[in-house]
Amino acid sequence: MHRTIAIGDIHGMLDPLIQLIDELKPTKDDTLVFLGDLVDKGPDSAGVVRYVRTLTEFTNVVLVKGNHEGKHQRWRKKASDGDLEGALKMKRGDEIRTITDGLGEADIEFLDSAVLFHKQGGYIFLHAGIPGDFDELPSLEEIPSLSSKVRKKLELLTFTRYIDQKSGKMLALGEEKDGDPFWAEVYDGRFGRAVFGHQPWKDGPARFSSAVGIDTGAVHGFGLTALVIEGGNESILTVPTTKFAEFYTEE
Repeated sequence: MHRTIAIGDIHGMLDPLIQLIDELKPTKDDTLVFLGDLVDKGPDSAGVVRYVRTLTEFTNVVLVKGNHEGKHQRWRKKASDGDLEGALKMKRGDEIRTITDGLGEADIEFLDSAVLFHKQGGYIFLHAGIPGDFDELPSLEEIPSLSSKVRKKLELLTFTRYIDQKSGKMLALGEEKDGDPFWAEVYDGRFGRAVFGHQPWKDGPARFSSAVGIDTGAVHGFGLTALVIEGGNESILTVPTTKFAEFYTEE
């Protein structure tokens, strides 16, 4: 039977990812949805990108864009435009350069193929969250033809955690006040049941009425998690990880 398998933020943790895939044993009929943030913070970001790309050779792979993939895109744009100095001044600029140097052209093309969201079987898979003032989403095919302003707004899907309690607009991390909810607490399922990463949960996946968060902080030592959807049922598989970075949510 076909399975849709969503995998939370990996952040360079290659060995746990290999263990997770070995236990999942995906087939050519399955779909693996990686929820973004393959890279940064962990010990082998380039190895993770190469490994995930090789999975495309024998199973269906969807890479959802995370804020860290976006950061790498901006770094490469600066560097390719001749502003390497500016690229290196970006936060984690030296780390991004090291990772980029370890990637081949096919790996970078794979990272650039990441989509802002993936809809399948009554679910929407995305990296971070959906602001409450989003009334509709374009199709992925429509996005390239949209205005830069609209496309920039859609990038909020890679960042959103807390939203304004009145307007529903995304709040930058640290700007939330008492009463401003985490987006999934009030999400009404308008775009499908949401499966997301970005926010690390120390105590295992976080379940909401219309959403489930499966970033379990692999790089912080709390495990790497997959959500397996099969025949209308959901199950969780988590493999242990060792701590590589301090626990924090600041991006």
